[in-house]
Amino acid sequence: MFREPDSLVLNAHSHNDYLQPTPLFDALAQGFGSVEADIFLEDNQLLVAHERSALTPERTLEGLYLQPLAERVKRWGGVYEHMPHSRPFVLLIDVKDKPVETYTALDRLLRKYEHMLTCFEGNQIHSKALTIVLTGSHDNSYIAKFSQRLVTIDATFKDLTHPDLPTIPPLFGWLSDDWSSIFRWSGDDPISHEDREKLVSLVQKVHNQGLKLRWWGGPDVETAWKLWLDSGSDIIGTDNLSGLRAFLISQQNHHR
Repeated sequence: MFREPDSLVLNAHSHNDYLQPTPLFDALAQGFGSVEADIFLEDNQLLVAHERSALTPERTLEGLYLQPLAERVKRWGGVYEHMPHSRPFVLLIDVKDKPVETYTALDRLLRKYEHMLTCFEGNQIHSKALTIVLTGSHDNSYIAKFSQRLVTIDATFKDLTHPDLPTIPPLFGWLSDDWSSIFRWSGDDPISHEDREKLVSLVQKVHNQGLKLRWWGGPDVETAWKLWLDSGSDIIGTDNLSGLRAFLISQQNHHR
């Protein structure tokens, strides 16, 4: 039986959430603020899996995520009973291929849930209970043509220097990049002073654009979680849900 968490850790992100024993609900039981789902467009259905070979017709984005989230929003007005109105829950959707076709199908599906989804219109953000962040194989230029969207984009550092795209919300909402492509630190030894300074500089660069920062491809261990937390990184991803929750709760208690 699902049990509501006694406290929330909204900066915690369930990486590849669909691989957990109970997708979505394991993260909700830990009080996480965001979850990640990889999708493929197959026979006009948006199916959730890491590889195309693992697709099954019953594992739809709608059935695994949108429907149960909608039921919770209908009950409480938010994903959690005591969810702050200023902090929408985030569903990070990783598009694996067919960027234009998949976005078209996704937009059509999301319109069914428009009542609970943050809307991005012009330069305005109309926040609701659930925010969709699009990552992976997507066409930024194509999405930017739409004046009204139900998604924001997960940028990379390369996007910040793109000459033809705005680098501030609402087109981009998060910035996520591969830790291992920028840093060699693997969580074992103390991080060098140079890398620590570089990290702080990158965090500030992201925040100056009004974006939230998430690293992927980094060590999924407590030393990395603490480094990211102390440096001001906004979202901490993990496959170890209970471990990250325990760490974040301990940090909250330490700073009281």
